[in-house]
Amino acid sequence: MPDWDWTSPLRRYADLLAHQQIRKYLAGEELSGSDEIEELLKVSEPASFERRRVERFSNEYWTLVWMTQQGSGWQTDSIPVYHPDDRWFFLIPEAAYEYKNRYSGRITPGEVRRVELLKADPVQMRAQFRFVYGSTATDGEEEIIEEDYCEDEEENTEEETSEV
Repeated sequence: MPDWDWTSPLRRYADLLAHQQIRKYLAGEELSGSDEIEELLKVSEPASFERRRVERFSNEYWTLVWMTQQGSGWQTDSIPVYHPDDRWFFLIPEAAYEYKNRYSGRITPGEVRRVELLKADPVQMRAQFRFVYGSTATDGEEEIIEEDYCEDEEENTEEETSEV
């Protein structure tokens, strides 16, 4: 095969349908009607949702495996980014990892805090960190923050309440 550059594969069935419509138009063929396309999308959306969910879990699992390989004591920056309710959403930029936590200490969104990995458990899909002594706003406290895993609310359904 020649040396070609590829873009990412089609990830959604809707993209495939759009490409089919374009090919039909260019070939001078009759386009699929909106009712037909709507029916096809109704069938494909649950599978698409499941694929996204599995991909998200896979990414998180392998990130936690990587953290396990870094070992207990690994230090990195953590940034609280969002506080919608009693939970904080933290981001660890080095690992492109986001986790939720019911942290009640003093903290400001966007404030970079140094954390130390205490434990990462890919099987339980959990990680445990502590703020490093002397990092911003810890005032010398050794605060343990443990991931409080839960799926995005927009994607919760009754069928998916069991843990992975």
